Amino acid sequence: MPDRRARSSIEEDGRIIEEIIGRHADKLPDGFKRIDFEFGEDSTGDPAVRVFLVTADDRAPTKEQAVAIDELADALRSEIIAARTDHWPYVGIRVEK
Repeated sequence: MPDRRARSSIEEDGRIIEEIIGRHADKLPDGFKRIDFEFGEDSTGDPAVRVFLVTADDRAPTKEQAVAIDELADALRSEIIAARTDHWPYVGIRVEK
């Protein structure tokens, strides 16, 4: 039987993370399409949220893109942590063809 508290935590954390992403969607670097996220566990089994900056370009980012990616990833991570969700944030890039 699924843990009701865990399901409630995921739903609430999902709403919080969607709001945070919505505040930053306009900061995506050129060549990036959207920001996605998914819940899971980290390597130690603790609750995690993986946030992906989605692009169709599998080439290495330019210096300007790299700076923008770092700034956006830091902002997303910091806001998710500050919101005190039950899921530790990991931010990365996902290439989607």
